[in-house]
Amino acid sequence: DVDGRRRYPLDGAVPCGTNCHLSPDAKTITYLDGDEGTYNVRALDGTGERVISDAASDVFFWSNDTLLVWTPAQRPYLIGENQPRYDLDASGAVSIQPGGLWALLMTYSDGVFTRQLVNTALRRAPDAPTIVLGAEARYANGAVWSPDGTALAYVQPLSADDPTAELYLVRPSDRTPQPLTELTATYGAHRIGGTSTNSLSWSPDSQRIAFWAAPLADPSKPAEAGAAS
Repeated sequence: DVDGRRRYPLDGAVPCGTNCHLSPDAKTITYLDGDEGTYNVRALDGTGERVISDAASDVFFWSNDTLLVWTPAQRPYLIGENQPRYDLDASGAVSIQPGGLWALLMTYSDGVFTRQLVNTALRRAPDAPTIVLGAEARYANGAVWSPDGTALAYVQPLSADDPTAELYLVRPSDRTPQPLTELTATYGAHRIGGTSTNSLSWSPDSQRIAFWAAPLADPSKPAEAGAAS
């Protein structure tokens, strides 16, 4: 509490890193209790603590009152304090849309990993809606949902053999990926921060995206570094 100059320790918690997740309304947090091996939730003032799961690999907020739990086998399900468990048909999923049922999936065929969005509620239907994002690429696989769940921002290389990439946006509502950056025309060969799924950072109002970009060194010239946002 910055204004009140007070701290509320998370007793038994391991260092947060990627183990802690804030609710959309910024009033509650999930975290891993290292002593008990459970995922817990509590208000930021230390009140209302309760155990969510003792058999989870991570727990996120799907909405303010519903949690998204990933099992060790990566089988996600939704659960609320007064709601029954709802299992998602999301095998192969990398992430789930906040407040929605679209999932970012990784599929494999003929030696190529491909990223695509699939509606988990309609996945088994003959005409299930699918949005293909492109081939998975090393150093260019960042993909993060906006806090309001309306859009997915992701890094996409220009080609399979070219690490130079651009930032794209896709909204499940219109299913058409759109480029957000044109860095290649301005900076030439470069790399966008995208070495992990959560390497892009949305603003809380889902209006801006923070990321880093650095030019790729030319072997014939001294190494350079830079950034763009």
